[in-house]
Amino acid sequence: MKNKKYLKPALFVALVLTVLIYVASSFIFRGDIKITVHNDTFSEQSIWLSPEEEQIYIIPPGEKRNIKYSTEEISISLMLNYHDIEGKPKSIMLSEYVEAHEQGTVIVEMKQLNPNEEIVLEISDKIK
Repeated sequence: MKNKKYLKPALFVALVLTVLIYVASSFIFRGDIKITVHNDTFSEQSIWLSPEEEQIYIIPPGEKRNIKYSTEEISISLMLNYHDIEGKPKSIMLSEYVEAHEQGTVIVEMKQLNPNEEIVLEISDKIK
């Protein structure tokens, strides 16, 4: 009978903890997008993200690069910038609109069938 006396408070504490953990994981600790770029081309690729990203990432042919992009205080269209086969800067949208504190993953496949063809980018995103 003594165990039943503690059952209601224990269930209440468990419920409150569950709600707090959900709120913390859903709203407080958000804001990172994990971007993976696969370079399946015949040449080294230089990429950078915009807006607010100043770092250039170099990806050798056949390799991939993982990038962690913070969205803590911005609402933007997330863009990937690279150079085409002629060396001209190009941009492609990774996600049309990313709100502050959203999180998720984006996978980018940079493909090229032969060294003289344009680079084709395939993007899949799961940002929430």
